[in-house]
Amino acid sequence: MIWGTDEAAKAVTRSTLYTCLDVGLRLLHPLMPFVSEELYQRLPRRNDDSAPSLCVTAYPLPEQFEGLRDEQLESNVTFTYECIKSVRSMKATYQLPNKTQVDVWLKCSDASVQTKLSGFSEFITKMINANKLEITTSDDVIPRDCAISTVGSEAEVHLLLKGIINVEKELASLKTKKSQLSEKKTKLEESINKPDYMKKVPESVREDNSTKLTDITKEQTRLESAIEKLEAMQLEEQSA
Repeated sequence: MIWGTDEAAKAVTRSTLYTCLDVGLRLLHPLMPFVSEELYQRLPRRNDDSAPSLCVTAYPLPEQFEGLRDEQLESNVTFTYECIKSVRSMKATYQLPNKTQVDVWLKCSDASVQTKLSGFSEFITKMINANKLEITTSDDVIPRDCAISTVGSEAEVHLLLKGIINVEKELASLKTKKSQLSEKKTKLEESINKPDYMKKVPESVREDNSTKLTDITKEQTRLESAIEKLEAMQLEEQSA
């Protein structure tokens, strides 16, 4: 919003950010009086009636903010962030630096999801560093040479790979990474499957190992999908 051209929206955004900062500093003041006071003194005053110091401002109370929470908007923002995380994860999988501009299509399950995401299109574009972002409900506009990831049951993320990666080089790199993960998983499974594992290993360590094993398995699945996509692209290039 702040970088957009809608002056009314920019003013509302600034006002919201100001309120959050002002209330946040008042909440923080009893715990960090000097830091919060210093920051408050640097905060421009909204009007002449503003308190000169946090020491004499009223402490925020819950009833002052009743009715201000928009749970639907929170849900929409959370979903938008999930889409952004999906794109960033895909860029990491294919070892694309964050500065690399990409073409992305967000295929929505229906028009309501499309409308929901379209309201954040400018924000999404900036957060994923997109050269092109299209939010659609149709498969017809999406190129074939895309990596695909799902965001729940409501959206698919399609990231165009053609022209921005060296397929042969990336394929070799992903296969090496997959092999390293397999070795790591094997060692972890050997450790977990030892007869005295449950007796000798503390519960906290067992929980950590279980989490690590789950994460490795998920990463392997992502890598296998990525390798499959690149191998298909490689075959297309060879047959062209």
